[in-house]
Amino acid sequence: MNFLPIFKYRLKDDMKAVGVFLIVTLLCMVLVVYGIMIMVSEINDRVVSNFSMALTVFSFVIGIVTVREDLRLGIQNGVSRGTSLAACFTANVVASLAAALGVTFVEWLSAATQEATYATLVSFYAMIYGEDLSLSGQLRSFLLSFVWSGSAVFVGSFLSLLYWRLTKLWRWIVSLGMGAALILLLNAAVISGGFMDKVLAFLRWLGAAPLNLCLFLIGVAVMFAVFDWLLTRRAPITAATA
Repeated sequence: MNFLPIFKYRLKDDMKAVGVFLIVTLLCMVLVVYGIMIMVSEINDRVVSNFSMALTVFSFVIGIVTVREDLRLGIQNGVSRGTSLAACFTANVVASLAAALGVTFVEWLSAATQEATYATLVSFYAMIYGEDLSLSGQLRSFLLSFVWSGSAVFVGSFLSLLYWRLTKLWRWIVSLGMGAALILLLNAAVISGGFMDKVLAFLRWLGAAPLNLCLFLIGVAVMFAVFDWLLTRRAPITAATA
């Protein structure tokens, strides 16, 4: 057993999840559209929703739940940790690509029919850079959704592997510590005007062009992929109940 069998196994499993996700997404769109059309006489403005966040959460959860299973599968069949991790990541990224393509289509369909339905599903791209229904605009929207959701796979895997290595006590400490660190960071940003100016300047740079944000997200994905590999090298391959 090598890279290809594990990749095929993971991709087949992931694509089932993608199929369910896209079916639910389409059903939600239909329910929103028909619900708004029924109530249209009672509302005075357009209703806006977003499925790109659901796509990000979907990819994040895939990263969490699949990496341990594939490492166990690999070790049971004599496959190295690196090969198992690479196969898992590749399949998850392909699944994120398929899901991003489906969500982009749903968002384009919603935007193209918004005058009749009074409902719009706004993509991350449209929220940041403005709506663009042209082919090039939709390609950029798809690319951003894919890179955004793809990077979430590696972050999810990192958290899964990190908690896998920690004892129960340290899991509680890390969980509480992340919340405390976030609060302290926000307070420091408010107190320190210079730090906040740098953060705002960086955010403005991200919002200046889709390429900037894509490059940043790719950097995040690469960084967490390295962290994942470092954690995998020393992680104990324990039973599924651990």
